[in-house]
Amino acid sequence: MNYLERYRSRVFRNTSNVRERERNDLVLEFEKYLKESLTSHEVTYSKVNEFPDLNANDKELMIINEISENDKKALDEKFLLTRLTTNIEVGCYIYWQNNWWVLTSQDKDTLESYKKFTMRRCNVMLKLKVEGEKYSIPVSIANLTMYAKAISDMKYMSEYDAKIVG
Repeated sequence: MNYLERYRSRVFRNTSNVRERERNDLVLEFEKYLKESLTSHEVTYSKVNEFPDLNANDKELMIINEISENDKKALDEKFLLTRLTTNIEVGCYIYWQNNWWVLTSQDKDTLESYKKFTMRRCNVMLKLKVEGEKYSIPVSIANLTMYAKAISDMKYMSEYDAKIVG
């Protein structure tokens, strides 16, 4: 091994370039932050295409931070930070503080050292009965405006207001 190869192995730390080394360092820093942060919690989460169930879903350590502009528009939203390897996307559910939360948007991190989501507390449990099987699906309703005809026009369809009996 010549001097240049020894220098590269010392500086790059088993990576091919400086960018890859910096990314690995940021991932390691996030792992340290995940283990030492006061806002780090072990939460139950539903994976992609998985139904929210407290008994069947996995648990993982995630960071939940407050959104500073938590006003009436924010509807009790929080930031969620998790590892890149976690199988979670927008639409998945988190169970934290005895409530289900739905991931509403993902913030793309240009450094790719962790995943960052905005999550909203589910304020209604939608109860459905399909072929004799009962399901409770947590949903977050942002606007309950009642119209004169009890019809809410959306972009592609109209929904009639109805009372759901469970």
